[in-house]
Amino acid sequence: MVIFKLERERPAYCMQGNLLFYVKDRVLRKLDLTNNMDVGLLQLRGNQRTPIHSISYNAAERAVLVVTRAMNLENSIYELYSVAIEAECPQESEAKRSAGVTAIWVARNRFAVLDRTQQVFISLLLKMIDLIHLFIFIFM
Repeated sequence: MVIFKLERERPAYCMQGNLLFYVKDRVLRKLDLTNNMDVGLLQLRGNQRTPIHSISYNAAERAVLVVTRAMNLENSIYELYSVAIEAECPQESEAKRSAGVTAIWVARNRFAVLDRTQQVFISLLLKMIDLIHLFIFIFM
């Protein structure tokens, strides 16, 4: 008997101290392991057909990188979200989306992106976040 797995069983997650950040039903959630409090932080964009492959959280900047990987690696994207300090209910957040196979934090305000041509680019967080806040400021 041969069994083929079509989907990953484990959700995308990231540990930061005593906090576990994970994605469930397109909602970024935070689980505090000291008191078992589970809180939804923000609603992620996208659809259910393209699963979230990985997440990377930056506690200093309160930002998260979400990598969505399609069957064809050339269609993979990453999104940069700014996380609110405490949210009563998860709301959709503005995100900066770009093409890339994977993305991960390498410093407080820098992250590395592996693109389709297998090259690594270093991006500055300030440039990305300022565009998001400028967009929110103009349209609110």
